Amino acid sequence: MLAINGTSITLTRGDSAYINVPVLNEDGTAYEPQEGDKVALQVREKPITGIGSEPKVVIDGDIDFDNEGVPLWHISPSDSTIPALTYSWDVELQLASGDVCTYNNGTLTIVPEDTIAEE
Repeated sequence: MLAINGTSITLTRGDSAYINVPVLNEDGTAYEPQEGDKVALQVREKPITGIGSEPKVVIDGDIDFDNEGVPLWHISPSDSTIPALTYSWDVELQLASGDVCTYNNGTLTIVPEDTIAEE
């Protein structure tokens, strides 16, 4: 099961998903990646608060820009085998110039698989 409500994503443990993660300019138009730009997506155990230790990264995301200009976040079945909890995610655009822009964030909730026992 995959459900998306705004920036809150719910996924059944062990499932895969392809999620559109648009990169927009300040005026709302689609950002065209430049040579040397990189996108980093991370899923963490809890949000970064600036207090205490860095939260553990549980997924280093795979963003594909080669899909006709539509960036997709691929969550593989092995990514979603993490414990059934709610995690924080964010996406950073690392520009070739060295600037970094966090442009999207939210929560990822992994829910347990529902299995039906055969009789």
